[in-house]
Amino acid sequence: MILRKLRKNHKIVSILVLSIFIFSQWGCTNIYRIETYEKVNPRNYNLWIGLSKYQYVQYKDGIKEIEGGSFNTETGEFTSKVLGEVNPDWNYVYQKAEGREGKLNRVSKKDIDKVEQFHLFAKNIEVQQDCTIVIPQSDIYKMSRMYYDAAESKKQKKLALWFGLGIPSGAILAFIIALAIACNCPHVYVYNGQDFEMQTALFAGSIHPSLERRDYFVIQNYESEEALRIQIRNEEKTKETQYLNDVRLKAVYHEDNVAVRIDKQGILHTISNPMTPVVAKSLDFVDALSMINQKDEKAISFAMKSDQNDLNEFNLEFFRPKGTNSAKLLLDARNTDWSGYVVDEFFNLFGKEQEKVSKQFDRTSKEQKLKWQKEQGLLLSVYVKRDGKWQFEDYLDMAGTGNLREFVLPIDLNGIKGGRIEVKLKAGFNLWELDYAAIDFSENQDLEVREVAIDHAMFNGEETNLQASFKDENEYLVLEKNGDVLDLQFKQAPKQEGKKLTYVLSSKGYLKKHHDGSGKFNKSKLLSFAKKGAMSRFSRELIQMVNK
Repeated sequence: MILRKLRKNHKIVSILVLSIFIFSQWGCTNIYRIETYEKVNPRNYNLWIGLSKYQYVQYKDGIKEIEGGSFNTETGEFTSKVLGEVNPDWNYVYQKAEGREGKLNRVSKKDIDKVEQFHLFAKNIEVQQDCTIVIPQSDIYKMSRMYYDAAESKKQKKLALWFGLGIPSGAILAFIIALAIACNCPHVYVYNGQDFEMQTALFAGSIHPSLERRDYFVIQNYESEEALRIQIRNEEKTKETQYLNDVRLKAVYHEDNVAVRIDKQGILHTISNPMTPVVAKSLDFVDALSMINQKDEKAISFAMKSDQNDLNEFNLEFFRPKGTNSAKLLLDARNTDWSGYVVDEFFNLFGKEQEKVSKQFDRTSKEQKLKWQKEQGLLLSVYVKRDGKWQFEDYLDMAGTGNLREFVLPIDLNGIKGGRIEVKLKAGFNLWELDYAAIDFSENQDLEVREVAIDHAMFNGEETNLQASFKDENEYLVLEKNGDVLDLQFKQAPKQEGKKLTYVLSSKGYLKKHHDGSGKFNKSKLLSFAKKGAMSRFSRELIQMVNK
């Protein structure tokens, strides 16, 4: 019986095989990668050399360890001090990953330090008596950086932990599926002084040119003295092409005792006195207050047991101070990993007709598309009770399945009587999760905002003039291949005495999902998605199937 089910569900079989492999790697969940640039110039060398603890030069007769390397911008020559031959143990770590640019490689905990390597490739070198080398730039044909991927390592360790805790097999399988097909939207990485750390996903749910939007992201607690550097990556095994039309960075100067958030309209808000809810309950009367009254990554999912509604709900109540007429609702939330699987399974229902249906979808307006996403619970809807009736306030755009996103939603308190504010959050079954909720009644403070120019931009190792490209709204930078990377370094934002500096990144674009177009066109099932809440019901059906 079990084998018959697995034969019918070949995707689950492949994921089970994947799970066995991951389990076999229990003690080796530290991930490292290699990036290679074929084009070398002094500027991109200086960008990379600062990211690596150990430097080497490779030439036809071997490898030597070097230090203090630098380019002479006038002569184009590279000068460095030779320390000696490379340690074979350290060279093995590099050889293991060589030729696998961007791919995942595993390393034991004791060898993590060995992966922080920079390699320069030259036709030949001559070591002088004082142990220095001078190499003309024309003799240097490639460079590569090997680095520890902290974000991927964290994800792998989280998966291994599920096995170690003995979670029931159905739950493990659901979790593995989620990781295998989680959102592959373009991801933003911020350099923290030692490595690039994944921060957020862009344009989640904007899977059509008409759904193009501007995403805003606040980079909190950036304390490095260096100029900000980010990467926008098309992640490995992606099923999407990303179309990027604009990237901007703003420096926001504010008092030290306030935080900054930005709403989906691009309006900045200061947060100085957030108040957590006094009541937080789900449809099945689960008390979620302890789960959402602090930022601790212990998010609670919209996955209630109650079947009385198609969409799942959280009801929140906040105290309202006297004399307040406006407020800012604060939510830290994201799409669940499971949501990526649900959306993929929905598209698979189109089978060989995917391209044909996609063209029909093109003819619907942006308003129709967003209305459908809202009715299906793909967007997180916010309602406020006024005069005893629930009124729709606004929705949150899809956040993707990466890190939690910090949302802020202004709320007009007119029509709300008494000393409490009642808020309802609605989303599809297990499509969203909430880590933190609060409300702030403070007035927005004055902020000084400065545009920060891009100092240097590289796309897949080649210099690119983004500022010239993005002047045309119809021109896009396209990230279509696995591992495509846009690397941006911004000019140094000046410090201001007595002021705190927060960066805000904004970008504009959309995605295009790719499907193999195989399988049977399931017309009867697809017709059900014209009804409200069908995606939520579909999610519930899938999770019940997986857990059988």
